[in-house]
Amino acid sequence: MENGNAKKKLSWSWLPDFMPKVAGLIQERRQQDGAEWVAHCWRESVGQGKPGFFWAAEGAVAIGVPVDAQIVVMHHQLAGKAPGTATMDMARKPEGWAA
Repeated sequence: MENGNAKKKLSWSWLPDFMPKVAGLIQERRQQDGAEWVAHCWRESVGQGKPGFFWAAEGAVAIGVPVDAQIVVMHHQLAGKAPGTATMDMARKPEGWAA
């Protein structure tokens, strides 16, 4: 069963239903930096639990590992003023990075 859970962690097929604004932000990053970079950040953060690659929140749902607590606090401050706020932080693609 452990292998099945690992595959589920790496899948983001559920995301548009529960975090539609974040899904849109991810799509923008795919267009900007390429799908390979976005998938790499997802695997490192969501799959491996490494901070600083990817973190996102929309409403009460959060995924990934934040680089630090400041972005989490910022998201909750914004969400308190504007419910439905989506926040995403993804590592910048290094110059010359290749999958």
